[in-house]
Amino acid sequence: DVVGWNPGLLSGIAFAGANNEPQPDKDDGILTAMEMATLDLGAVELMVLSGCETGLGQAISGEGLLGLQRASQIAGAQTVVASLWKVDDIYTEALMTRFHENLWIEKMPKIDALREAQLSILRGELGRGLGPVVTDEATERPKFPPYYWAGWVLSGDWR
Repeated sequence: DVVGWNPGLLSGIAFAGANNEPQPDKDDGILTAMEMATLDLGAVELMVLSGCETGLGQAISGEGLLGLQRASQIAGAQTVVASLWKVDDIYTEALMTRFHENLWIEKMPKIDALREAQLSILRGELGRGLGPVVTDEATERPKFPPYYWAGWVLSGDWR
């Protein structure tokens, strides 16, 4: 545990330039949760944080979980989709593509769009040929464990 640090400094997103030597009065390429919470995201209907562990943060007694997801909502984002663990890049791309198709083309509510995308991987409709899967010994059909689809959560306005 880190003691004495603002928990909003322990979560962040590294952008291009984050590895460069910091310069006075220049952006350092890192957006911390503390900085994100100060942005005006009131016009953001949906924020998708599709990186690994973007739904995690520091648990603070009486405050709950402080991290990118909560900072996004404090800043005004109506809905945030984030991940709870290190997600697979290939399956994340397939899931997010289906999620956005469900939203924009099928006009599904956000929670239904995410659930259907997750179920499409679970059922094997998405994901065949994308990467390693486990085979069910009894049926010899591929299985898609929760690692590939269940790491995504939606918070805020679910409609």
